[in-house]
Amino acid sequence: MLHIGHVKTLKRAKELGDYLIVGVHNDNAVNRVRGANYPIMNLNERVLSVLGCRYVDDVLIDAPWIITRDMIASLNISLIVTGTVADTEFPNREKDPYQVAKDLGIFQNIKSESNVTVGSIVQRVVDNESVFKKKVEKKMRAEREYYSSRYGYNKN
Repeated sequence: MLHIGHVKTLKRAKELGDYLIVGVHNDNAVNRVRGANYPIMNLNERVLSVLGCRYVDDVLIDAPWIITRDMIASLNISLIVTGTVADTEFPNREKDPYQVAKDLGIFQNIKSESNVTVGSIVQRVVDNESVFKKKVEKKMRAEREYYSSRYGYNKN
């Protein structure tokens, strides 16, 4: 799910070069690393969100989890960046997906300008679930009253 933390990091990444390609992992890869309830948005939704960001020039759909020399060469990549704030650690059994870029000296961590993460957004929704439910119920009640008074029937 694209959020302000991503957008700020993408803006900074774009400032480091002239063409920004963003890799978007497939749903299975995200699920394996983040857990059963992820991704919140499917691959197509995530790709469209990223493409809608003004700083992004292109998207690598179904980007490999581990960046390889072949990928770097074939896409003519000169720099690979990530933000410093994340709510997911790589599984211990996996090697560092950025190791090749680090070995080549083309990896850079961009200091995140926001502490917002997908996990923090999910937690906000969970924490405010009852407030959201009350808002929706109030609007539904007002709508039923409107239809009842305007047309003389209840809208279900």
